Amino acid sequence: MTHYKEHKLNKYTRSFLYVFTILFTVCSSVFSQRVIPHDKYPAAYFDSVRILVMAYNVSYTLTGDLIGAQINYNRVEPAFEINSIGYIQKETDRGWNKESGIFRISPRINKYNIRRVIANLEFDETTDIFTSRYIDNWLGKYPVFIPDQLFGTVGQNEDGTRFITGGARNANNFRTGGDLTVNLINEMSLVTEYKRFSATELTRNYTGNYFRMGYSTRPLRMGTRFAGILSANGGAFYNFDQKYVGSQRGLTLSGDGQLSYNVMTNLQGGYTKTYNPLNKPDGQYFKLSSNSTWMFTKDFFIRLNVQGIFGTTYYDKKQISNDYLLNCLVSWEYRPGSFIYLAYNEGRVDEANPTMSRYFKFNDRTIIFKLSYFFNI
Repeated sequence: MTHYKEHKLNKYTRSFLYVFTILFTVCSSVFSQRVIPHDKYPAAYFDSVRILVMAYNVSYTLTGDLIGAQINYNRVEPAFEINSIGYIQKETDRGWNKESGIFRISPRINKYNIRRVIANLEFDETTDIFTSRYIDNWLGKYPVFIPDQLFGTVGQNEDGTRFITGGARNANNFRTGGDLTVNLINEMSLVTEYKRFSATELTRNYTGNYFRMGYSTRPLRMGTRFAGILSANGGAFYNFDQKYVGSQRGLTLSGDGQLSYNVMTNLQGGYTKTYNPLNKPDGQYFKLSSNSTWMFTKDFFIRLNVQGIFGTTYYDKKQISNDYLLNCLVSWEYRPGSFIYLAYNEGRVDEANPTMSRYFKFNDRTIIFKLSYFFNI
């Protein structure tokens, strides 16, 4: 639902666009029910409770030349498996409930070589939804893993299978901060961003900071054939391998190119160095990727993405872990808002440590076909 409103005041015109949207997504209309003896498989015991397989998003947007705002509510049930349809990244048997708000002010300066300044303030409040199945999967994958006492106590069956009992399954977290962008007269821009957040993982709850500074050249949409972005970032991060909160610093360089009227490519390189809680280096990562798109018509294109992530960690011993990904996507919009997707993904890995080594070994292969149809109500 959209409402357009215009206010005239003296020689100035203020335009506001009110947008109200509701997105309701159901992955499956089947609600599963199963009962398994608790003494054998406690993790899978549902007690005949229906599982909700759904996700939805409600948002209200106000856009204008000087000010803008957005209020958003989003919920994804733990059982909603959205990875399989390529909607968003999500861990199995884990969901969230999120309320967020963004306020923008963007005055036009048009002097001192500054065209415009854009400032955004945002606040998110999120309830992370864990499940016993999610925690039990971690207990099964990592034999020495012990979750935080917040999630309950760990029990063990006669066959050695571990499971979680008692404790909480929800955790409240926040994220607040903002960013400032300065658009110059020559269409280049400077940006700075800062975030303060809290997060919950199975081993602990933690808080941290994130910052980023960047410089952008004139973008492709302004008529140039090549464009680039240089940015530096840093802040807290959770080390899943070591189960502690460390810090990271990184540098990223990316470039876009309009090679011809129907071929566009993107190259990106990044370097990140990580540190343990004592601020000693414990890892370094280099990422290189290429993304190219061939537009045969405005409705039909092929996209090829090649990516390599090269990582080295220094925990008890030096270990090399590299990931390679090849992705090809064919997309056809056969009617407005309706698409057919065909995607091919293949992954390969390098692993090397003092006890073993393997290089460019096959990891996985996925073929995805997706058909969507847009209903105009």
